[in-house]
Amino acid sequence: MRAAIPLLPVAIPFTAAIELNGRVLAFATIIALAVSVIFGLLPALRLSAGSAAASLNSSARGSSGGHDRIRRMIVGAEVAVSIVRICGSVLLFKSLLRLQQVDTGVRAPNVITASIDISRDKYPTAEHAVAFYDRLIERVESIPGIEAATIAGDVPLEGTGGENLRTPSTGDQRMLVRFKRADAGYFRTMGLEITRGRGFTRADRPGSPYVTVINEALARDLSSTFGMIDPVGQVVELPAIGFGSPTVRKQMTVIGIVKNELVQSDLRAAALGIAYVPIAQAPMLWTKLAVRTNAATAATVPAVRAALREVDDRVALADVRTVEQLRELSLSGAREPAWLIGVFAALSAFLAAFGLYGVVSHAVTQQRREIGIRMALGATSMNVLSMVVQHAMTTIVIGLIVGLGGAYALTRVTKSLLFEVSPLDPFAFAVAAVSMATAAMVAAIVPANRATRVDPTTALRSE
Repeated sequence: MRAAIPLLPVAIPFTAAIELNGRVLAFATIIALAVSVIFGLLPALRLSAGSAAASLNSSARGSSGGHDRIRRMIVGAEVAVSIVRICGSVLLFKSLLRLQQVDTGVRAPNVITASIDISRDKYPTAEHAVAFYDRLIERVESIPGIEAATIAGDVPLEGTGGENLRTPSTGDQRMLVRFKRADAGYFRTMGLEITRGRGFTRADRPGSPYVTVINEALARDLSSTFGMIDPVGQVVELPAIGFGSPTVRKQMTVIGIVKNELVQSDLRAAALGIAYVPIAQAPMLWTKLAVRTNAATAATVPAVRAALREVDDRVALADVRTVEQLRELSLSGAREPAWLIGVFAALSAFLAAFGLYGVVSHAVTQQRREIGIRMALGATSMNVLSMVVQHAMTTIVIGLIVGLGGAYALTRVTKSLLFEVSPLDPFAFAVAAVSMATAAMVAAIVPANRATRVDPTTALRSE
């Protein structure tokens, strides 16, 4: 448990009680005992059903062909299952690597985010809330090491609300877009480049003309849906979500286009169209504070808390995280399954190799007389080694073929779990086949090498 706890998803609260469950432990113990008893009884029952003479004759000749085939079928099945699991784990790990390379759009390292919730009793109007935002940003940006600060409705990778966008010339035709409030410092804090027009300024306040900044994804959508080739300067219609007042739709002028940022937690999804509006024109009680710093997080957060207390000692920071931690949280849904399946694949490969080792060792023991005769007649150690390994290779090859076929058959299941990786990726199939074949060969060579050291005289005399 101590080894597993650090690998648990970051979505699990650190206050959650993680302890050994008695019922789970009892279930696992019962299953282990039941399997041991069942597979221990089967060979005992088989031996008790036969005669002593038949058993002695079988021992003299070596293991019977039927029982040997059953053992090899079981090991071959283990090899096949291992191939499927190894192939699946390699595909998931490749998908995880691709997800780690996804561009979230945020170009600023060391960005810390936190939640802020102000009271309507103290901030009853939009003007009061905007004044609080301004004082807080001014105070936070005065902290040494803080390069930029911003107040926004949401931060990257945590999701944001959706609203319908219209244009005056298209009537009731609408488009669902992501609606995000942000202040004048948002794009600078997050490192989002303005590619056309301008971003927000302190002049975009209550009473001034309504404006919006859109991202490149929305600009493409406006072009393809509404034929708006150059959105900058054009007018769109969005809801002006009031501060406790009924929501009304307002015509807003597009003043700029910004690079895409990922607002959704699913890194597999493409960038969504976003319409940014000045938070001063659509203030809210619950917001996000984000700061970009060149100092250590451990030193920055207490300083930001102190600055917030100076502005309003009844407001506190909550959900303090870095953007990198938000990214790690988004990756947890892919990382934990990849590691889990990888562990099961390694255990499966170990069991298959161990099973093959047992089968070959048993075969060597049963064939000591045959090996002794061959060596007495002039067979070299290499001849004996080749004979034993070749016999084991039949089981390995059959398991590999069945396993690769099983992995191919499960491509429809794995396809939905992958990102920019083909379920028929030849690298994954090759790694699975080579790694399992190598493990099986090592398991077979050890007892085979022991067979080459059989003394012909001793082997014949013991028989």
